[in-house]
Amino acid sequence: MRNLLMAIVAVIIISGCDNKVVYKNYHELENMNWSRFDNQVFDINVTKNIPLDLYLSLRHHTDMPYNYLDVNITLETPNGEFRSKDYHYSLKDSNHKWKGSGMGELWDLDLTIRKDISFRKDGICKVTIENKMPRGTIPGIIELGIIVKEAN
Repeated sequence: MRNLLMAIVAVIIISGCDNKVVYKNYHELENMNWSRFDNQVFDINVTKNIPLDLYLSLRHHTDMPYNYLDVNITLETPNGEFRSKDYHYSLKDSNHKWKGSGMGELWDLDLTIRKDISFRKDGICKVTIENKMPRGTIPGIIELGIIVKEAN
């Protein structure tokens, strides 16, 4: 009976894994502060003509003083193209509750950067995330990351 229970738990855990993730990396920010001039850079190995979904992953503290996050995200593709865009991400819902999943005072939220993006050449795509908030430093941000999944 115990072996059967262990097997069921193992199947549940394995089936819950997201096997479409091809890249996941986080940068921990010093003292839970993100300085305006501390650009976060990620190098992602991409394959020609394979569509991908890109996400900004944010871990923040409940005491973060903003309901939103303004960033500029620049992609430098393997063939030398630059794709840059400003994003305004809402971090709270219409009831003023933090979006994402929370445990205690920590909140995790994945924010869409681009869906179904393909590259014309194999190589490294450099992703640069720039803090565009009005103040010089954003308190309460613990980690910033990039998650890349195979597109549906």
